[in-house]
Amino acid sequence: MAYLGTSYYAAKAICAIKKNARWVVYIYALLLVLSSISMAYNYVINHQLSGDEYTFSRWLMGIAQSPLVAFFVIASNKLFNNIQTEQ
Repeated sequence: MAYLGTSYYAAKAICAIKKNARWVVYIYALLLVLSSISMAYNYVINHQLSGDEYTFSRWLMGIAQSPLVAFFVIASNKLFNNIQTEQ
């Protein structure tokens, strides 16, 4: 939750379009849902909590526990602003 809050407020403060801060929440929700689905599938189908699905789930949670989401949203916002000013 700390990274979600930090990424949200960083995107809200830096991005010119405030709607982009909502994308941070959407991306974190997507990461959490995909990770949960992967773990549930692994538990229900394979009857274990380790395996390739666990590795995929941990990889997704690793992305959620890094500033990559904020970097992606802020960088895409800056690129979008540059394209809009050139037109």
